[in-house]
Parts: sequence; C-alpha cells; structure tokens
Amino acid sequence: IFFYCSSLTSINLSNNIKSIGSDTFFGCKSLKSVDIPNELTSISSNLFYDCSSLKSISLPNSITLIGNDVFHGCISLSIINIPDYLISIGSGAFYNCTSIVSINMPNSLVSIENASFYNCNSLKIINFPKSLTKIGDYSFAFCMSLRAIDIPDGVLTIGYYAFYYCSYLTTVKIPNGGL
Repeated sequence: IFFYCSSLTSINLSNNIKSIGSDTFFGCKSLKSVDIPNELTSISSNLFYDCSSLKSISLPNSITLIGNDVFHGCISLSIINIPDYLISIGSGAFYNCTSIVSINMPNSLVSIENASFYNCNSLKIINFPKSLTKIGDYSFAFCMSLRAIDIPDGVLTIGYYAFYYCSYLTTVKIPNGGL
C-alpha cells in the first residue's frame, strides 16, 4: 500500500484495523512514528522493512507473533516495547537493527527464529524467558556488544551459529541438564 513512500513521516491507524498486510510500509525511509492498532494479533512479514528513521515502537499486548523481517534494516530503532503475550519472533525480525541496546522478552515467548537479531551490534542485554524452547540459526550473530547470556532450562534447540561473532561475550550460563 505505502511501498517506498519515502517522504511519509507518520501513520495513525484506527484501532478498528485488525490486520495489516505484508510489505505495507516497506522502504518508508522517513517514517518516524506509527500508532499500532490494539486489535492486531500479528505483525506481518516485511511490514517496516528498511524504515531507517523509525526510532521507537510500542506493540500492543494483542500481538502474539512478529513475522519475518518486520523491522529488518530499521537502523534507528532503539526502543521497542515487546508485547506481554508474544509467542514467536520471526526470522530476520530485527535483522540489522543496529541501535537496539536491550530487549526484555515476555514470559510467553517460545521461539526466536533464524537471524532474528542478526547484526544488532549495539545489543548488550537480553533477558530470555523461562518459556523459551528455541533459539534459531544465526539468531544473535554479530551482536558484538553482547556481554553475557543465561540460557533458560527449557531451551531444547540452539541453532547453528546462534551467537556467531559475539566477540565481547564473556559469560554464558547453560542449563544444568545441558542442551
């Protein structure tokens, strides 16, 4: 709908909107603020792909799924409110979001898919919930500011190169039973 509307700076969506299609704001490089409707249950793939001016976003608690590549390339995104009932973070969801410093994940989160936080090189703090069972391939690759991680007991799968090139990672806590 607004694919590559490069001068668009703000969007105010009605709370009556229940879904927003994939790629809707793809490449809206000047977009700085968006009001997300309270009725949405998922954020579609590529929704804010390459919205490089988007600095913060608050997702309503109705969101249970963040789709693939939703915030891919949102290099100014530094503040994100993750919904309380989120179950899954899609592949590449925050790929190359180089301004994110910390992520507080909700107690409902079950899976972090492949390359979700790839090259989030300012990311220093991650709080994994006890509900988490999967950390996908390359999930936190090139998160060079990451210092410590505590893998919850419930994690069954850590994908290939999940923490590849986390060059300042000094402390990793692995569950008692191993992986």
